[in-house]
Amino acid sequence: MSTTPIVLPRPLEPWRDWLGWFDAALAEHLGELLVRLEPLVGPARSKASAGRDEPDGVSDLRTRGSYERLLASEWLLAQEMPDEFLRRAAAAEHLFLAPQMRAQRVDRDVVALFDAGPLQLGAPRLGHLAAWILLARRAQELGGRLRWGLAQDPGTLLDADRPESLKALLDARRHAALRAEHVTAWDRALNARAAADGSRESENWWIGAGLPAGAPDGNVSRRVLVLRRAVDGSSLEASLDGAGGARDAALPLPAMRVGTALLRGEFRAAAVPTRRLAPGSRPSGLQLPIFSRRTEHLLVAGPEVGSVLSFAIPSHGQSRIGPPRRQQWSPARPAFGVVLDGRQAGALCIDDRALHFWQLPGFEPRPRPTDEEFAVDENAVGWRPAALLTAHDRRRRFCVVDDRGRLLSWDAPAPPGSAPPARAAVPEVVATAPTHHESHVLGLLQPATHQVAVVARRGSQLQLRRLGARGTTTSLRRPLFDATPEVDADAAFLASLDQLVCAAAVRTARQPERWVLLGARPGFPVDGAQEPMHHEIVLAPYERALGLVMHGAGHGAVPALVCLSVDRKRLTLLSPGAWGRSPLYETTSPIEAGAVAPQTRRLAMVTQAGELVVLDIERATPLLVSRAATAQERP
Repeated sequence: MSTTPIVLPRPLEPWRDWLGWFDAALAEHLGELLVRLEPLVGPARSKASAGRDEPDGVSDLRTRGSYERLLASEWLLAQEMPDEFLRRAAAAEHLFLAPQMRAQRVDRDVVALFDAGPLQLGAPRLGHLAAWILLARRAQELGGRLRWGLAQDPGTLLDADRPESLKALLDARRHAALRAEHVTAWDRALNARAAADGSRESENWWIGAGLPAGAPDGNVSRRVLVLRRAVDGSSLEASLDGAGGARDAALPLPAMRVGTALLRGEFRAAAVPTRRLAPGSRPSGLQLPIFSRRTEHLLVAGPEVGSVLSFAIPSHGQSRIGPPRRQQWSPARPAFGVVLDGRQAGALCIDDRALHFWQLPGFEPRPRPTDEEFAVDENAVGWRPAALLTAHDRRRRFCVVDDRGRLLSWDAPAPPGSAPPARAAVPEVVATAPTHHESHVLGLLQPATHQVAVVARRGSQLQLRRLGARGTTTSLRRPLFDATPEVDADAAFLASLDQLVCAAAVRTARQPERWVLLGARPGFPVDGAQEPMHHEIVLAPYERALGLVMHGAGHGAVPALVCLSVDRKRLTLLSPGAWGRSPLYETTSPIEAGAVAPQTRRLAMVTQAGELVVLDIERATPLLVSRAATAQERP
């Protein structure tokens, strides 16, 4: 087996041949499962043959023994001096060879059958991973080899000599649960295999949810390793039923991001695409990064006032990336709200007399509304939440939250071909005032091209409202949160999957930050008819939340806050239940600005050193690292 020179703690050295397939961080977490599971499996002992001992070399010379083993010098004496030979025989003075007797070792294979049914999805699959490695080493110690198969596929056994074999186990899924007929069929197949191999013996291991009712009794070599997640979700319960009796152990579960990487078969981290920017193209952390709706591109502020840089975000496995696209609006017209449509930036820019829709086709300049119609705080820093909606007939709407927390919008005239031409060239009357949709908006998210969702306060309730590109507002099915006089919600995050808003987080205190997490099952809206889950999470002092994502796979996904530490160098995930706090990423330079894309669970951050990092939150791996080159370096 191939090995990789990684540094392992001394207790993990016995499994170096297999842990070398993994990155050091994954190997350490997997090694903890191996150390906890090994006492349950027990030591490997080779079985002695049932027949007599067999000679294995010579151990000594003795005065007693069979004349078949008499020394050759004694036979020479019988030929030359027969009387002396007889005297020595009578006096028991002859010397005989004494053989070294040793019990003949019988090499044994190990056959491992894994339950790939629905009862073993999720955490138990991590137990399969550890058991596979343990049994591979056990077979090596027994002088045999590990052969493995799926409990639902009787008769099919595979080799266990490469990382691809282990990944094949992780990829295997069966919709049917283990049944008694599967066990019967496997017993017949293993008996036929034993008859074909003659005297070669093997151990038979079943790993999964346990044998079903009605399964036939196995022979003495059958051992059943049962794996199930603990009721509180914090550990994996393992129990062994074999010839030595029943034993139990509790296996600690790794962090969610580590467990997800292992279950996906991502043993080695892919190379991170890195881009050196030309001097003077240093990303700025004065503004929050902005993702395009599908998060294929990212927009960050440039080093000069009014300049922005748009980056194409590479996918996993992509090693080359192109240079960023630099775009610039007039410094005399500061941007109020900025959006990213594909790779092209768009902005609502303001001067003393007018509103300018920079790089937003179809939106014409308009007279600046009054302060009552459109509140702008000249001292506020940062782009305001904004969204660009496109209807099915290509009508467009620009939405922004002003400095009084109101959701406002402007519509673009109908594009050519979407409406019959006017009979006379009468200039279209453009409304000065924006359309007002909601007040007291705490958070905004665009889950679809034609729709924006906001959390808005209405009296003592927080409601989820949706605004369409044609101006329709969808009312809520039920309130998200009922505030009290003692609870003053002042910010909110939303998270969506498959264009459904399925989680929300409401901040109810600033120092330390206290958040209420509201979430539905994946595939259901958070404001649906069912009562959403409700959890309260308190951050560490001066820790700050950057956004909300649905963390995990399938029906096990839960809402999680992405949090920035007090020194602004560490990112963590905070989720309810057993997963709790999970490390996400660490930088060497403080993070100045960070933004989360809930739809695709990505994070963009700009550090104080001018480094831009785009992170896949689920895998906790960077997709892009970019930094400006110094004057002495070439980009």
